Amino acid sequence: MVKYIITILLYTVSASKVALCHQFVGLAPSASGVGQAEALTSTAQGSDCLFYNPASLPLQRPHLSLFGVDANTDRDSVSRVEDYQTGDYAFISEEEFALEEFYHKLNSDKPINLSSTARLLDLVLPYFSLGTFGVLRASSGRISDSYYMNTSVDMGAIGGIGFSIWRFYFGFAKYALLRAGVRSTPSAEQFDVIDNAINDKSFSPSILPFRDFTSIEYGGLNGSNLGFMFQPLPDNLSSVGVAVLNVGSPKFSSKAPIKHKDFDKIEDELILEAQSHSIELERPEELPQMVNVGASLAYGNPEEPVFARIAADFHDMNGSYIDNKLAIATEFGLVLTDQAALASAWPIYSRDSLVYHMGLLGIKGFFSIRPKSYLTYGFGMSFHFGTQMKISILKLDINAFELKTLKENNTVDTTQIHELDLVGFNAKLALTLIF
Repeated sequence: MVKYIITILLYTVSASKVALCHQFVGLAPSASGVGQAEALTSTAQGSDCLFYNPASLPLQRPHLSLFGVDANTDRDSVSRVEDYQTGDYAFISEEEFALEEFYHKLNSDKPINLSSTARLLDLVLPYFSLGTFGVLRASSGRISDSYYMNTSVDMGAIGGIGFSIWRFYFGFAKYALLRAGVRSTPSAEQFDVIDNAINDKSFSPSILPFRDFTSIEYGGLNGSNLGFMFQPLPDNLSSVGVAVLNVGSPKFSSKAPIKHKDFDKIEDELILEAQSHSIELERPEELPQMVNVGASLAYGNPEEPVFARIAADFHDMNGSYIDNKLAIATEFGLVLTDQAALASAWPIYSRDSLVYHMGLLGIKGFFSIRPKSYLTYGFGMSFHFGTQMKISILKLDINAFELKTLKENNTVDTTQIHELDLVGFNAKLALTLIF
């Protein structure tokens, strides 16, 4: 499973030429969620509810996603993504880990921020959900006469259950996470030595004391999320929610949470590489506990012809992980009935007597803002695929957004974002039944 997830992540970044920037509020944030400023405490849908508020699980419709990818990047990094993925292997690949490749990939004065999130086989049922995820992140840049370079890979699984009493909803999610990464802050002089050694093919542990400015991290943990929601109106999705994410600020241990030979192989390679450069293998930082509250007003629901909603969240009310805690999001959608979706479909391929078709299921637009920090806007479209213009069995959801900072100094002081003009998208392939 590990190799499969990593391979998909590397392929996605290379093929799409866009990627996800940094971790935000959610453990594995979706691009559609980021496009709504992650104001999802009372509005999360699908497997997103596991990461933002599992109390919404009892309200979910049955859904099986075969594969999904979420990605975004600042515009300056788009041109660097393909270059990052060239070569025989990236930071952690199917074959091996090498510190030389880490410096080789992140070797420019031009900053880079990229990541890609893959979700495999997300199963969502009323009261229950289960899924796996993998996240690749990389960032680098220059500050005055020194560099910062970070790369990490997350692999994990998450599951949750929920229950309801009248209009009160409760949920619990449990996740297992493995994280491996490298952080380095060489000076300009040190970086020049490394860069020259790579170009001259003379890179070795003896050229510099890497332990002075480089750390290698590896560890695993088990964490949990709790949630509560209340819907005051019958047959209406307007709600109030409270979520406690990363309960107790879980800490990484030295071992993966799930025993697997591929995890052991990654750990062994990291240990050997660290020892060869006299670097101590460290544990990643703990995940911060966050208490989020949110409220929303809704008209209709996402399955009805017309749907509209406005939501407001206050994130990390108990801590200092997020500085600008208020997030506001709006959403508007139009959905076709099954009959209209099939009637308006068009043929895309035919062979012998079999005709394959494609059709539109719905469209939506959204706008969100963190006052004094950033605003986002975007759109989403849903398509269906089937045969003979009579039945569809696959559904493709696509969302795209752009984020613009409201800061004049070109920084966003919320959730560790340091770039302007992020662009992002997500695509999710799922099973459906339309006839």
